[in-house]
Amino acid sequence: MLPHLLTVCEHAQRLGSAGEQVGWLLGRASTYLHERGLYAQALPLAERAVTATEVALGSGHVDLGWRIDELVLQRQLGERGASSAVVTPAGLLLASSAPS
Repeated sequence: MLPHLLTVCEHAQRLGSAGEQVGWLLGRASTYLHERGLYAQALPLAERAVTATEVALGSGHVDLGWRIDELVLQRQLGERGASSAVVTPAGLLLASSAPS
């Protein structure tokens, strides 16, 4: 299903349509990959989600803040291997389910 989602997003971006939805879909796909430990594959999608959302909604939109928050979180967790607590830019404390 993921290859189909990526194809749809690429097609929509080429046409310059559905930017808000493309940002959301890429963000969800990135989260899907990240939760499966595929950090290297997830990060470029999170970056694309930020770009698509900013182009579609502008730099002051709340959804862009969420995409950036997800991107930062994925970078931090990817670097740590999801083994420690992380504070997101929104100030949320997320703890790993692994015992310390």
